[in-house]
Amino acid sequence: LHPKGHPLNPMSDADVEDKFRSMAGKLMGDLQIKEIIDTIYNLEKLDDVGKFLKLLVIPGQTPS
Repeated sequence: LHPKGHPLNPMSDADVEDKFRSMAGKLMGDLQIKEIIDTIYNLEKLDDVGKFLKLLVIPGQTPS
């Protein structure tokens, strides 16, 4: 009755990670995806947001 992600049927952290891996895996390698996920779980320890933004760049793409 309530699809996954609905407030009455929330996604778990593992669900969100799996969805991100399935979508990002089309454009990024496993190591890059792991680094992104690890960084998100440790944002409070991040001293420079630029480091995180660099992780989000798709390999082979030039920022405009």
